[in-house]
Amino acid sequence: MAEGRTRVGGATHLVGVVGWPVDHSLSPIIHNTAFIALDMDWVYVPLPVEPGRLADALAGLTALGFAGANVTMPHKTETADLVADLSEDAVRLRAVNTLVATTSGLAGHNTDAPGFERFLSEDAGFEADGRSALLFGGGGAARACALALARSGAATIVVALRDPAKSEGLRAAVSGFATELEVFPAGANMLEGDVVWDTDWTVVIPGRGSLFLYEREHSGELGSKVISPTLKTGELWVGDWTVTSTVGPRPDRKGRIVGGTGEFAKAAGWFTETIRLTKYTKEGAMFGTVELKVQPKGAR
Repeated sequence: MAEGRTRVGGATHLVGVVGWPVDHSLSPIIHNTAFIALDMDWVYVPLPVEPGRLADALAGLTALGFAGANVTMPHKTETADLVADLSEDAVRLRAVNTLVATTSGLAGHNTDAPGFERFLSEDAGFEADGRSALLFGGGGAARACALALARSGAATIVVALRDPAKSEGLRAAVSGFATELEVFPAGANMLEGDVVWDTDWTVVIPGRGSLFLYEREHSGELGSKVISPTLKTGELWVGDWTVTSTVGPRPDRKGRIVGGTGEFAKAAGWFTETIRLTKYTKEGAMFGTVELKVQPKGAR
């Protein structure tokens, strides 16, 4: 096979991709190029299967001697329902993207979560242990990401869903892990719940200077909050605020005081905040109340 093209013979191993449609798929090009480069007597073919004919197609894979196949949209969930031998991840995610032919039939696997785990650790250099994450949507890709994050020790996963009632698949994916799953409606006019802003911001105290606060995980978005001039170190302040920003929870709700001006010059210590979000508009404006407690250095 050194001449750089695929040759098919009587001993060639057959694999492919099951989906509808699949004429746009790059998988045949990618896999066949790899087979040629590695001098493997394998061939990868597109397998277009119309909705409603998946059961017949899966039976045909083993009957035709295929070694296995990938599964793509819209057949991943139905494949999990049709295949009896499923890996743990395929069960958790209720989706199959890889089939392996065995002597007893087809075995279904899902490689999405391990792939995302490898991306986080090796490509992104991100350690999820004890961290928080924000997911948009609850489809197959989101479920796989949630499983990968939970398995890697994430403390909290916040999910924005159009319909929070449809979160069963996400909860099944992370079941048994210590990760806390919080689900909120995406794009809703009203959003209730305790959330924590993930931003750098300055508290401005009229006549007394400014206190500069830094949350240990931040998105880079900037905002400001103006609070009552009666705030004193260690006191709890409750007030109303309006700000446009992004939401990103921190599991411990603590941030570091990095300095200040006026009365707060050279200030150091910690602060905690609890936010009750009472209204969220589609334009991104969020309304609610915040409880802020400033602690001097050492009082943690």
